[in-house]
Amino acid sequence: MGQKIHEKDLLAYSSFMQIIDNLQHYNRIQVAYRLLASTWLLASFFGIGYSLSSYEVNLPFNPLITVALICVGSCMGIFLIWYMDLIVCERFIATIVYQGIDLEKQNAWLPQILHSVNQIRSWLGYVNSKLVFYIGCFAIILIALGTSISIFLSLKNHYLWIAIPFLTILTIVVMIYLLLFSTKKTDPYIRLKTLKKNHHV
Repeated sequence: MGQKIHEKDLLAYSSFMQIIDNLQHYNRIQVAYRLLASTWLLASFFGIGYSLSSYEVNLPFNPLITVALICVGSCMGIFLIWYMDLIVCERFIATIVYQGIDLEKQNAWLPQILHSVNQIRSWLGYVNSKLVFYIGCFAIILIALGTSISIFLSLKNHYLWIAIPFLTILTIVVMIYLLLFSTKKTDPYIRLKTLKKNHHV
């Protein structure tokens, strides 16, 4: 006759599997957010291409202004996606990870999936690796924005067009700093750093 499994162990295992399922669920949501950001970026370039193709048409406004407005709207959209992905959704994932670590501590017989040092190290670098994607999206859009404004001013024989490339580079640097600062400020994995430092895993 096999060993009887206690109800407490069954509940612990059920909770553990629910945690893993929830973790995979939010990971899929984050993948969907990045696909949405990629689609948003691609749609922006379609809009930019269409605007520039109508440059010779007698429109009541300059197509380069339309390109600049598309870039601004694209930045706003990607910013919202970044916030939902790395700020809101990442907090849910961190909460799930903490619950899993606590459950593994209370039940040593459970698979130590979330509780290993290597896994914690991967969690700590996870947010930064995803942040690189959004930095790239913002940089591409800002370069397109700066280029359109610079060309527009040069066609108007305005001397300020010379300063636009430098302002674009400065804007990209400031944007990268703000994204890094905001993401680090809201880092939900501070507790994991403490666990790793104190060797409690």
